[in-house]
Amino acid sequence: MSEQENIDLQKLTQKELLLVTYREVQSLSATVASYNKEQAQLRERVAVVETKVKISGMLWGSIAGAVVAGLFTLFFSLFK
Repeated sequence: MSEQENIDLQKLTQKELLLVTYREVQSLSATVASYNKEQAQLRERVAVVETKVKISGMLWGSIAGAVVAGLFTLFFSLFK
């Protein structure tokens, strides 16, 4: 129930209370649905970022491995 609606719940009939409750439940359901949609979008974004981080890590690991292998090769060829 919004703050703009000043309904005295004590004066309502059972049917009117059910209608007010139904309207509030519908409002809350819409809010939850929008939060669920936002959560799904955020999960997708997190999955994309995690994938990019993993790929970046593998790339940097490969580059570091190639550099170290090159340095070892150079080092051993100098002292051969």
